[in-house]
Amino acid sequence: MVIDEIQAYSPEAAAIIVKTVEDVNTLGGKFLIMTATLPGFIKDEIIKRTDLDEGVKDVYDSIPQGRLRRNVLKFKDSSDPTEEAVKLYEEGWKVLVVRNTVKKAIETYQKLVEKIGKERVLLVHSRMTLEDRKEVERILENYRPGMNGESIVLVSTQVVEASMDIDFDILLTDVAPADSLVQRMGRIFRKREWTENNPNTFIYIGKSKKEFDSLIKGVYSKDIVENTLKALSEVILGLGEEKIDVLFKNLPKQQPFSLNESQKRTWVEKTYEKLELEKGYMERFRKTLDVLDSGYSSEKKHEAHRIFRRISSMSIVPENLKEDLVEELKGASNYFEFKQITSRYLVDVPLYDMDGSLLEPLKVEAQDEKVLRWTSSLYVLKGSKYEKGIGIFLKEK
Repeated sequence: MVIDEIQAYSPEAAAIIVKTVEDVNTLGGKFLIMTATLPGFIKDEIIKRTDLDEGVKDVYDSIPQGRLRRNVLKFKDSSDPTEEAVKLYEEGWKVLVVRNTVKKAIETYQKLVEKIGKERVLLVHSRMTLEDRKEVERILENYRPGMNGESIVLVSTQVVEASMDIDFDILLTDVAPADSLVQRMGRIFRKREWTENNPNTFIYIGKSKKEFDSLIKGVYSKDIVENTLKALSEVILGLGEEKIDVLFKNLPKQQPFSLNESQKRTWVEKTYEKLELEKGYMERFRKTLDVLDSGYSSEKKHEAHRIFRRISSMSIVPENLKEDLVEELKGASNYFEFKQITSRYLVDVPLYDMDGSLLEPLKVEAQDEKVLRWTSSLYVLKGSKYEKGIGIFLKEK
């Protein structure tokens, strides 16, 4: 089993990874975990459960680009990166904007299209059809390390953190956990050195506690993101331990500062060290491990269902695409054609974000029994609408 990039997982997902690794090891299997950022509590739990301390190899300091000055940071007391993105694009930079939610990413994309034109703005996130995502990824071939793509703005979500080999110039990002921010920082100046004194990494924390909460609500644990700011202030900037309300005022006033790879690792480690064991994120992590350790016993079954629902998604057919899909499937003669057709229509939606009562089986009229069998697992989500190149819009719960 290979696990690539463990960062910014929900506590439930982190616990499932730990338990899965333990089970693979118990069954005599082998596993490989490769990641640039590994919270200490996950590493410690894996080592404790597998007794594989000698199998941990730290190559952080030996990576050549680790010695490069790649990120100069600046905090912004705003929750909207649109104006800054336009300004930097007009200066000729390749700009990466990372929002924490699909909804905010779409809103930012639409604002940017109005200001600089659809040809110079790209959007990619998890709630697009496979075909639409591949279309964007084909364009992004020109923005891999060593390539010289033209100035554009890419608006995305967490999908850029581990699944895209891109190299942009400037990062504008919503505040997030330290390990997630470090991954986002790694998508600019991949193997280059930033020689400017002005910042190339902007972290948006909002003007108030309310705006800060709106940036992370429903996505990240509040205690982790607050600890991210506290750890940076205390360990990296040397400002001492300050209350979160004070940090909102002080961080945007700080002069731009550089962050090397060693400091990034320290930042991640200190963020998770500060978590209280019996509260928030760590409490959910421990409770999930307890459920998984129970062996799916009857008294824990309901809780197990809830846990897996929080991290699972389902491929659905948006209601406005239903008739076109049914018509195309009539011509499917083999499974390869079936998969090609459905790649243009299916969208992954998290189970926690949809109303199960709105799901209905896709009804297909076909002579071929194979097509009927293949489509038997497809469902339409009533009230949903898909817009090509933008993504799916769900009916409000």
